[in-house]
Order: sequence, then C-alpha cells, then structure tokens
Amino acid sequence: FAGTDFAFGRGRGGDIETINRIGASVGIDAVSVPLLVDANSAVISSTRVRAALQSGEPDLAASMLGHDWAVTGIVQQGDQRGRTIGFPTANIPLGALLNPAFGVYAVQIFEAEAGGDFTCLGNGVANI
Repeated sequence: FAGTDFAFGRGRGGDIETINRIGASVGIDAVSVPLLVDANSAVISSTRVRAALQSGEPDLAASMLGHDWAVTGIVQQGDQRGRTIGFPTANIPLGALLNPAFGVYAVQIFEAEAGGDFTCLGNGVANI
C-alpha cells in the first residue's frame, strides 16, 4: 500500500504501476490508497509527523498518527542518580530513532510480556 503520490528510484521515476509491472513475475503487487488529510486539507505525511516531534509539538504528531508517538527499548544501567534524588529512573537509548525536541514529557511506562502483551507499570516523566 502506498499513497497516490508515492514515487521511488532515480529522479522519483518509479511508481505503483512500476512496482506492479516489475513485481508481477514474482507475485508482488502494490495498491494505491488515497492520501490522508487533516481538517485543513493538508496532507498527513511522515515528514510532517517528524517535523512536529522535532519542533516540540507531540500533540500535533499524535493527532496525525491517531495515537501518541511511542518508543520501545531496553533499559540500560546509568549513573544511578535516581537513587540519590528519591525517584527511580530508566535509561533507554533512542539510538537511530528520531529524537524529539529537548524537553520534559509526560510518559506511560509499559513492560512487554510473552505473547506480545504489555503491562502498564505507571506514569512518569522523560527528560530528553
């Protein structure tokens, strides 16, 4: 699935029809879907979502995504400063993920369980 404005390759010369023509011999096909737009008829795109996050507008990003932006990661040991201030902390490196604007964010913490379920451990703050 791809939006009607999808293009790929050199000079953006490939499109849905290109994929269908080339992919037919190996059982690959692509379907074009209408672009999503917001209340102002502006196209919702991954570029706009990333820009909203990078400019410190997580509510705008969430309105375009249809849900809050989320990250997953494995907690790594840090300097254990949380113990000295009376608040537990979790260090989760973002790695190659998009870094949102610097700031303090309200967060919910979930733990992954076997089978793909999650248990909410509580609310917290994230300092980026």
